[in-house]
Amino acid sequence: MKAEYIQQGNNWDYTNATEETIKAGTIIIIGQVCTVAGCDIAPGETGTVVTDGVWSMPKSAAEIKAGTAVYYDDESDCASATKSDSVIGIAIADAPTEAAVVMVRLNG
Repeated sequence: MKAEYIQQGNNWDYTNATEETIKAGTIIIIGQVCTVAGCDIAPGETGTVVTDGVWSMPKSAAEIKAGTAVYYDDESDCASATKSDSVIGIAIADAPTEAAVVMVRLNG
């Protein structure tokens, strides 16, 4: 098998298959990869999603320690320390119970 380099892969094209505009900053899970919309993406249009970097995002009421896995809680639409099928990434700083956000390095 021979491979050909295409790009770094930090940003992907993503087509919005929903009937609502996806707002910039929205978490989008694609298979096993957590991405963040880099721009507004209108229904049926293609936009950019980001697969790397550190992002501040709303978190559940539970404490999340630096260096631990962070998961997406789709019911509450927030980051959580509770295991799920959707890994967002790794917390880069402690986020105590009373914190509203956690800083996460994406898993992409």
